Amino acid sequence: MTTEKGECRTNDQFLRIVLSITNGNLPEAARLCVEHGFYASNLKVKYEELKPSSSIWNYALVIEMAQEMRYNIGGKDIPF
Repeated sequence: MTTEKGECRTNDQFLRIVLSITNGNLPEAARLCVEHGFYASNLKVKYEELKPSSSIWNYALVIEMAQEMRYNIGGKDIPF
């Protein structure tokens, strides 16, 4: 996957997010999503590819937290 800046999102980056979620550190997972440019659609694709053991609901929470972080740091995303 490639970001708007041409940076690739890697399985290693996704696995760091998965590890944070697995360890119950959802804020860290959200921070990594923001840092590496993962959005809901990206996480969905990676989740379906790699089939991690964590619940999809944990991913939903992380996506929401990442969206709030982006909004709070002055990003262009709209809060939901």
